Amino acid sequence: MAVRASLARELPEHMAPAAVVALDAFPLSPNGKLDRRALPAPVFGGGAGARRPSDAREEALTRLFAQVLDVGRVGPDDAFFDLGGTSLLAVRLVARVREEFGAELTIGSLFESPTPAALAARLGSTGPASEDALDVVLRLRGGDRRPPLFAIHPAGGIAWCYAGLSARLGPEQPVYGIQARGLAGDEPLPHTLQEEASDYVRHIRAVQEHGPYRLLGWSVGGVLAHTVAVLLQEAGEEVELLALLDTFPAEQWRERAAPEEGDALTAVLRMAGFERTHEQDKEDVLATLRRAGSPLAGLSDRTLSKIVDIVPNHARMMREHRHKRYDGDLLFFTAAAPRAEDWLTREAWRAHVTGAIDNLDLDCTHPQLMRDRPLDDIAAVLAARLKELDA
Repeated sequence: MAVRASLARELPEHMAPAAVVALDAFPLSPNGKLDRRALPAPVFGGGAGARRPSDAREEALTRLFAQVLDVGRVGPDDAFFDLGGTSLLAVRLVARVREEFGAELTIGSLFESPTPAALAARLGSTGPASEDALDVVLRLRGGDRRPPLFAIHPAGGIAWCYAGLSARLGPEQPVYGIQARGLAGDEPLPHTLQEEASDYVRHIRAVQEHGPYRLLGWSVGGVLAHTVAVLLQEAGEEVELLALLDTFPAEQWRERAAPEEGDALTAVLRMAGFERTHEQDKEDVLATLRRAGSPLAGLSDRTLSKIVDIVPNHARMMREHRHKRYDGDLLFFTAAAPRAEDWLTREAWRAHVTGAIDNLDLDCTHPQLMRDRPLDDIAAVLAARLKELDA
């Protein structure tokens, strides 16, 4: 505990370790490099001075947290996302809590109450959950001392993927996920990205009426973030940060063959951690997403079907979109692992921004951007940029 406290005073919050393990020596591979697989698993919440669960509910939740996170022990005050929890693991945890307690719990509840103690208090409350995990605006991280960061969803329409990023930015940095409309309802899908972005501007301004605004987007969400930034500037508002995660302008896709239904089904399954066989049609994919062990199993059939429809709709709208120019700099993150689409390049954004393009190359593929190591690098750069803006 003393080591963690000392490091927390010296390091930015997203870099402070959640656990410290003492070793006599680092395990090395035969070629002299660190053997990561031989490192012992960290134990969370077990240090001197850590309190024990105060009741049976806290005890059960610490057990469920540890099982889902696959760690030795979790304390009642340890935060799920600070211990390496991801959006998909969060879905799994919520499903386990629902099964054990019979509670009407949402992912939004876990974002707001990320520790076993806080979640136990929520389960003991008779009131309804204050957030819906499928709303257009989902608060991923609280705090009101700093301007919020708005993170716009990728192609599947769900912004849960930013949970790990929001945890690394610290509790004082509010982060709001922007999600596709109609995930839990009957609203029609948008016809154009301009229509969708205009809708998001309205929701963003309901949270923060005036700028300066801070926007981020991954994949399709980056094109939407750029479009939202332009619309805000056209309304006379200031946008002080536009960060894009491996996102490329719409015209780079326009001359390429449009994806078929199978491509969309493959993308949806990969979002949930599965690979698709060529024989699986839409009903087969939905059955896979529903089955036990699927991180999306807790979602309704209507929502799962909507996600499957949202992906190809975004692909179509991307090919029809026409960019306007954003007046400002661009913070860009490139998934720099070799890819088949070598024609995808951030340099294409120079036609759509007036300022500089500041880039960080990441040693990962596009789907791996929200994994631990790329997230650490993204958060470090993003946190430093946000700190500069706050100064």
